[in-house]
Amino acid sequence: MEQQLDDLQQENSRLRDMVQQKLQEDAPDMSGYLLKHRPYAAMSSHWARRWFALNGSLLSYYRKEQDTSHHPRGLIDIQGMVLECEGLKQRRFHTFNIVNPSSGLSLIRASCQEEAVFRGWIQALGRHGCSVRHPSGLDDLRDPPAASDIRWREQGPDPRGPVSSAAFKPTGSGVTETAASSEADYTSESGMSDASSSRHGGPGQQGSRAAAAAGHKPPGKHRPGPMLPSAPVHTECRSSPLSGDRFMHDAKHSGILTLMVVVLVCTNLRLILENFMKYGWLFNPARWIDLITFSGNWQLHSCWAVLGFCTLMAFWIEALSARWLAFQQKSTIGASKKEVPPAHLRKRVQADGWWPESLTSLLVTLNLGAVFLWPSFTVFHADGEAAYCGVIMMITVVHTMKLVSYSHCNQDYRLARRQGKVRPGERGSHEPYFGFSNVRYPENITLRSLAHFLLAPTLCYQAHYPKSSRFRVRWLFRRMLQLLVVIGTMLFIVEQYITPTVKNSIAPISDLNWPRIIERVLKLALPCLYGWLCMFAALFHLWLNVIAELTYFGDREFYKAWWDSTTVGEYWRLWNMPVHKWMLRHVYYPCIRGGANKIVAGLLVFFLSAVGHEVLVGLPLHVGIWSPDLWRSGGIHKFWGFGSVQWPYAFVGIISQVPMMWWTEWLYQKVQSKITGNVIFWVSFCIIGQPIALMLYYHDYFVLSSKS
Repeated sequence: MEQQLDDLQQENSRLRDMVQQKLQEDAPDMSGYLLKHRPYAAMSSHWARRWFALNGSLLSYYRKEQDTSHHPRGLIDIQGMVLECEGLKQRRFHTFNIVNPSSGLSLIRASCQEEAVFRGWIQALGRHGCSVRHPSGLDDLRDPPAASDIRWREQGPDPRGPVSSAAFKPTGSGVTETAASSEADYTSESGMSDASSSRHGGPGQQGSRAAAAAGHKPPGKHRPGPMLPSAPVHTECRSSPLSGDRFMHDAKHSGILTLMVVVLVCTNLRLILENFMKYGWLFNPARWIDLITFSGNWQLHSCWAVLGFCTLMAFWIEALSARWLAFQQKSTIGASKKEVPPAHLRKRVQADGWWPESLTSLLVTLNLGAVFLWPSFTVFHADGEAAYCGVIMMITVVHTMKLVSYSHCNQDYRLARRQGKVRPGERGSHEPYFGFSNVRYPENITLRSLAHFLLAPTLCYQAHYPKSSRFRVRWLFRRMLQLLVVIGTMLFIVEQYITPTVKNSIAPISDLNWPRIIERVLKLALPCLYGWLCMFAALFHLWLNVIAELTYFGDREFYKAWWDSTTVGEYWRLWNMPVHKWMLRHVYYPCIRGGANKIVAGLLVFFLSAVGHEVLVGLPLHVGIWSPDLWRSGGIHKFWGFGSVQWPYAFVGIISQVPMMWWTEWLYQKVQSKITGNVIFWVSFCIIGQPIALMLYYHDYFVLSSKS
């Protein structure tokens, strides 16, 4: 019995040592509570207490320390980032900011009360890849600055002379008394209500009141005495606040932003009153419900059956190709056992794989042609509602792009198997892009995998996707509620403002009254911009995030900061990431590998995009080259006639983006100003582009409807 007890104690000691070693290996390089800035918090404090952890170059933060076993609330790679030390704020909070040097955007802004903690974080972040940028007086972060340096940086030269060091006497822990509150005191100070924190100007104000009640006067509340007659007031070289070298780099311009918001609100209120006085209340939700109800045309309903059948055919083709590949691999193994020379064996594998891949490519092409052409011809010949036909064509285009990616990706997997390779992202790959996958071709050829891909908010297929760790019910409910509000706002803008303005533009376009046309375009610019922004928010920010939450889809970068674009080309690379990634993966880079140069590959990308936009807009409206009357009357030779109704405006508009890209890029290189490039982008996008296309399409649609 004693021997067994000794063995158990030794085993317990060994396990304890293993756990301790594991905890030491997984321990972060730096961790602790900081105040994180939340610039977009509306109903609560802009500063919230969060637990930060630094593992190598990865900085993550959690709501509290106990949440470190879950997925972090935020994660950034600080390698190559810039760390800006802002110094003291409100004479008690040491603040720093991590900024992306390429875009100038702030990634994380945090603060703490203890100067020792502040210095520890600065040194740790600097060791792991951040380049430290700090104001004068903080050049050496290894030694704490004197109290006079802190006061000098915050409020300029002290007119009373040097400050007594007794007010900043270090404590036993090496922390100054201005920030000598412990983590427990800090917790109590940050535990107040968010509303109270925001009313009193920032975090930690109640701690000052508590100290005052206890008889201790906070050093941050000490006010300087009267200014001496000889006190210097000009201490450094400064620029005027509105000068170009200071205005755009100084963030303290909330007053100008407030003025712009007030002017914008007043202008829009005037437009709203003018619209109601002229047209009355035009918005009718019941009319939109009637538009999206199913049509009684059975030909349009057949498109859904064709899409489902072609999806099953795509799965059957890939399953058949995977089985044939497995059969060839077995025959190759049998041939290798017969001591066939390796050179002959490789030639045999390539020869045996040529005709199955050719047959698979032929079947895939026929299936994709049926997916796209059947709904297109049905919508072209059927007399259905424009809204319902538009929904059919949108789902058809998205479905076609998904099936192209499904077939193209699996073909690349098969080619890799024939060469004895494993693609990145598969099980056994030495180059995993995100964790390690437990799926390997042909294990992904299942109906469940295909169904998940068709429902996922992406156009690019792969065997394994990064997944979110939890399902947020309340978050999903809020997003769906916001989606309904944004869609209702968009429909209200369309029916109340855009529709009457476009109707009044029919006569000026028909008469080529250019001053009146320009006036209509300018009047349409603002409601078109609002409607387009609502569409963007509803589709890319809300709807795709809702689908991602339902499917546990982890990569939710559906768009980037396209509003900061300085050229048209930069906008097209940022605003629609699912389509952009699909074009790169299945059009642009295959052309590059095929020997085409970048210009030809880029032109092909914009050509396919132009065709897709024209199919989505012109085909449901039956205008331009999609007019059945035009083809029946044999008037296709009038296609290029000026003033006719046969122009594919969406196609021409997207193709014209190519010279627009070159021109804006050339202009940006000449001017070298991001502000000028951004202004050119917004003017060309909001004033020249969308209102003109909308007016022309409605004009053609009205003319064709009146003739019929």
